[in-house]
Amino acid sequence: MCILCDLQYYRNQLSPLDERSQTTCEEVFNCLTHVFGILFAIFQMKAMFRLCGRKGFSTTKKTAVMFFCISSLVLYSNSTLYHLFNLVTPQFIRLRYIFQRLDHLTIYLMITGCYVSFILSRLFEKGYVKSGIVVICSIAVMAITGILFTLFSPPTSNMDVIMYLCMGFSCILVAPGWFYFCPSSLLLWLFTGGITYFLGTLFFSWDKLYLNHTIWHIVVLLANIQHSFAVLIAIDDEGQEKSNTFWSSFSQPVVQMKDFIVERFFWAERVAVERLTSQKEE
Repeated sequence: MCILCDLQYYRNQLSPLDERSQTTCEEVFNCLTHVFGILFAIFQMKAMFRLCGRKGFSTTKKTAVMFFCISSLVLYSNSTLYHLFNLVTPQFIRLRYIFQRLDHLTIYLMITGCYVSFILSRLFEKGYVKSGIVVICSIAVMAITGILFTLFSPPTSNMDVIMYLCMGFSCILVAPGWFYFCPSSLLLWLFTGGITYFLGTLFFSWDKLYLNHTIWHIVVLLANIQHSFAVLIAIDDEGQEKSNTFWSSFSQPVVQMKDFIVERFFWAERVAVERLTSQKEE
């Protein structure tokens, strides 16, 4: 029988992923956590492109931001859909299977998007285009290998996690280059984000823990926030040069995010104050 028509095939493929099936409450939290991820991905995209437009950043840096933000948005969107289908349409085995595999594929895309954003903003911007292309090709090979593995092998969560970690921490192989091209504050945000991802995989693999997958989602969101701070540092060389101390350099992206929040959520109040001031002056 055709694989696309064999429901038992999909049941067999779905079952190895979770030794303990997720409860309804867990699936609700799984959806909600990455709904917040979608909102954050949209927010960070607006904040970063606002910064790019305000400071007149190059097309290369804008492309770097685009890779990072879109890959994050795709991951959160697909993850939310997958858990939503598990929640509301558990009888549609084939649909759940497709989005289950897409959920795993998008992790490779997110890792690739993160790498490409730093390569474009640091290597390409510094004129090391050939070196950047070599690194991007290496990352692409690892991503394609992982995607093929996910498509054509039984879904065993432990092996998937190992491949994610190998791809994510492969940057250690070229660590001296990162220290040369990146400020220490960027590396610290990058490193802490990687450690956060690693800690999250422990919860992902801890199947007997209630809400373990929800905790994994929260940790992914926290790590993504840390890496978004690293991207802000990577694209804003001028801001780094103005930072006199390590702490001011390290906290720079946090301040930029805070300023954007204030600007976007309190713009109406600011406009009203400006109008009142202008009326008094007249």
